[in-house]
Amino acid sequence: MISTILALLILSETRQVFDLPQPRLEVTEYQIHQAMCSVCGKLHKGATPENVNAPVQYGNGVKAYAVLLNVHFKLPSKKIQLLFGDLFIFWSFLIRLPSIFPVLFHKLPSLPVSDIPWLYCND
Repeated sequence: MISTILALLILSETRQVFDLPQPRLEVTEYQIHQAMCSVCGKLHKGATPENVNAPVQYGNGVKAYAVLLNVHFKLPSKKIQLLFGDLFIFWSFLIRLPSIFPVLFHKLPSLPVSDIPWLYCND
């Protein structure tokens, strides 16, 4: 009896919903340890990657995305601040955002765009 009931079931239609994932920032924390040598008394301190030179800073993805919005899509820096504030809820770090555009514009060839797949544009 069960096999007869299942045999009558057929797929009549499908429905798909395309949506954007919830945007979120990826934060990488580098902890620098130091220790005093018990033999020589010298203080030894760890190091961070060479591109990490401030307690809090923008990563290459944030910089590249801000430049893309500003240069390619002609979005003013104030609107980029609002967008980032709404999407990522980190308004206090965006106060200096307009100051990075002149610096980044000259560094664009050196930004590692291979690590930022959404930056590629076909037009």
